[in-house]
Amino acid sequence: DELVIGQDTEALVGMESIFVISSPTGPLWNEQSGVYFVADFEDDDEGFEPVGGSEGLWHLSEGRADDWFHSGDSSFYYGTGESRDTTGHYNVGRTHGILRSAPIEVSETVTNLQLSFQYFLQTESSSNWDKAEVRVLIEGAAVGDALKADRTGSLATKLEHDAGPRWSQATIDLGLVQGTETDPVSITLEFEFDSRDAILNNFEGWYIDDVMLQAVSKPADISPARY
Repeated sequence: DELVIGQDTEALVGMESIFVISSPTGPLWNEQSGVYFVADFEDDDEGFEPVGGSEGLWHLSEGRADDWFHSGDSSFYYGTGESRDTTGHYNVGRTHGILRSAPIEVSETVTNLQLSFQYFLQTESSSNWDKAEVRVLIEGAAVGDALKADRTGSLATKLEHDAGPRWSQATIDLGLVQGTETDPVSITLEFEFDSRDAILNNFEGWYIDDVMLQAVSKPADISPARY
């Protein structure tokens, strides 16, 4: 198959361009062979709940409802004092909280399991403070190489603050997961925020949205050509 992209030659006389992107050996985009979990937080919390610490700062919010790069109006937010017209903050002293999903079961073998989500993060610039961390906790059958180094069966990824700030997409490759109907793999997602101190906390904090757990194949090689 080929994707052909052209432009209006009447508007750009003498500058006609056609771009052809071919994929002779496979799909142009990642082939999605299974979606195991999707949460856009539009109707409810999708099984997520705050646990421990300053759990009151994790809540559903429309604070950045009008932003592009995430779906709908509602996101989970770690902070306070926000509205559709006003930015929030986490300037409430030392603050810490975890947002945890309900267990997600995978009852088949998945060669390339991937977690993705959209996020907005504004914190203190020093990497020694204001931690935003994502953890994938896996129980059950065998897991892939990405998780084998951690005997607890978990994978943690620390997100860096954005001086912009702006919405970004995070993807975490989990590799091979082998579940069965009788012995499914149970996956729990955790989003942890920790200011680590009570000062320099007058920043907006952390939004997350569009959480997805899916199986993906390796992307095909793309060779653009110009004619």
